[in-house]
Amino acid sequence: MPAIDKGTHRIPSTEVLRFSHKVPSYRLTGAEREGTLKGWLELDVASLPSGFADAFPSISLDNAALKSGKFEGTPVNPVKSEAAEEDAATHARSGDPKEQNGVAPSSDADGAGHLNSPSASPDPATIDYPRGEFHDFEEDTSIEKIKRGQIWALYSEVDQYPKYYAKIKSVAGSIVSYSWAELLPQRKADIIWSTKGLPCACGRFKVERKTESCDTTEIFSHMVHAIPGKRDQYDIYPRGGEVWALYKDWSIEWTQSDLEKCDYDVVEVLEHTGSVIRVLALTKVDDHDAVFMPEKKEVSQTFEIPAGESLRFSHQIPAFRLTDSDSSELQGYWELHSLSMPRKFL
Repeated sequence: MPAIDKGTHRIPSTEVLRFSHKVPSYRLTGAEREGTLKGWLELDVASLPSGFADAFPSISLDNAALKSGKFEGTPVNPVKSEAAEEDAATHARSGDPKEQNGVAPSSDADGAGHLNSPSASPDPATIDYPRGEFHDFEEDTSIEKIKRGQIWALYSEVDQYPKYYAKIKSVAGSIVSYSWAELLPQRKADIIWSTKGLPCACGRFKVERKTESCDTTEIFSHMVHAIPGKRDQYDIYPRGGEVWALYKDWSIEWTQSDLEKCDYDVVEVLEHTGSVIRVLALTKVDDHDAVFMPEKKEVSQTFEIPAGESLRFSHQIPAFRLTDSDSSELQGYWELHSLSMPRKFL
C-alpha cells in the first residue's frame, strides 16, 4: 500500500542509478479475499532487500484503511514482453557490479547490501547539475552519435562517475544494444583494487558476449578512444588532450569507504609516453559553472605519474576546449561536463 504520511517523489531521468532492481509485483483487485483493498501491491519476497521488515514496519489493515481512506488504485497497463530488455538495461546500470568491468561486490556494505555513504560526501540526488555554458554535452550523447562498434563510458553505481565501459552492438531506432567490457587485470595493483570492489577506469578490458538493450542514451557519458587488441580486448588509458579526475592522496590500500569520501584533482593529460603520464593541474575559473584553466602558481603545475600508477586516474571528464569564438578571455580553457565533475566544484 502507499506509505502513510509519505508523498510522491520525482526522480530526474539523469539519476536512474538510484533504481536498484525491479521487484515482481501483483496489483490487487480487492476481490482476492476479505480484507484486501483494491490497488495495493503484493511483492515477490525473494526480490525484497534483506532487513526489509525492519526498514518498513507493518501496520494493521484496519489502521491502514482508516488513514488512507480505503485507497483506490488506478488500473495498471499490462506489461509487454518487450519490457524485459528495458529491465535488463536498468539492472546493468545499477545491478551487481561484478557483472560490470569485473568489479566484485564491496565488503563495505551494510546488511541490506547498501553502500555506506559518509555524511561528508554530497548526495548526487541533491545536486543541481548546470548545463553547458558554451557546449551542449547532452547533444554529444544523442542517438545519432552512437554507432555500432564504438566503446562508450557509462556511469558507475558506486559514485555515479563514468567508470564503466561497454561496446555498442547495434542501434535500431531509439534502441541501443551493447555488451559490457570487463576488466582483465594485468598487474598486481589491478587485482588488489578490483577484488575490493573498486571500479577501474584504466586498464585492459574484454567485451562480454551477453548483450543488453536500453531505450535511452542518458546512461552513456562519452565515447572512449580505446586501443583494440586481440579477442575483443581493448586498452583504455589517459590520452593527450583529455581531461581526467585524479584521486587526491591516492593509495593502493584504499577501501570502498575511502573511495566514497575521497577528494579529487582535475588535470589535463599532456602525453602518455608509455612509462609516464604527464599531466597539467587545472583549477576552476571564478564566475563560471564548469570552466577550468591551468593553475597559476610560481612552481610549474605539470607533473608525471608513473604508468604503473594509472589507478590514480578516477575517470575521464568530457571536456570542450574553448576558442576565441566562444570567449576571447577564456580561449584555450576547458568547459567540463558537470555530470562528471568532482562534486566539490558544483
